[in-house]
Amino acid sequence: MKKIAMFIAAAAIAVSASAQKTVVTASKAGDNIYVGVNGGATTVFKGDNAFSGFQPNFGIRVGKNFTTVFGLALDLGSEMNAHTSDCTAGMNNKTFFNNAEANLLGTANLMNLFAGYKGEPRAFEVIALGGFGWTHYFPTDADAVNTKLALDFAYNLGSAKEWQIYVEPAITYRSMAAVNN
Repeated sequence: MKKIAMFIAAAAIAVSASAQKTVVTASKAGDNIYVGVNGGATTVFKGDNAFSGFQPNFGIRVGKNFTTVFGLALDLGSEMNAHTSDCTAGMNNKTFFNNAEANLLGTANLMNLFAGYKGEPRAFEVIALGGFGWTHYFPTDADAVNTKLALDFAYNLGSAKEWQIYVEPAITYRSMAAVNN
C-alpha cells in the first residue's frame, strides 16, 4: 500500500512539473494589456431582500496578463440609481450614481491552468477573479472596504480571438464598518 501511495505522489509531481513548462509562459512588458467596458445589474443578496430588485451598473476594467495563467486587473465601476431595490441600505439617494467602486483583482485563467496553453486563446475560457477594493457612497459621503470574488465565463471572438465577451457572476462584500465620514 505504501508503494502505491508513493507511486501516485511521484506521478502527480511529475505531471505538475511538466505542466509548468507549457502552462505558465511569461509575456513582454507591453504584451497582454487589455481595456474593457462592463455593463450589468446588481442586486442585494441578504435575508428577505435577496434578489428583491436590480440596479444597473457599469464599469471599466484595465488589466495585464503576466503569464498565460495569472494576471492583475483594475476594475472601476458604479451603480446607477434606479430606485428599484435597497442596494443602498435605505439611503435617500437623489444622485444619478449610488456609488463608485475601485477593485484591484488577481486573475487566473483556469482553462490554461488545468488544460495547458495551446498557443492561442480557446473559444471558451473560465477565469477566476478575486481581490479587494474601496467603495464610496454618494448620498451619505461614506466609504467602505470591499472584497470581490468572481468567475468570468468568457467567449473569445474574431479570427485571432482578439475580442472577448463574458458573463461574470460575482459576490461583492462591502464592509460598512469602514465608514469614517
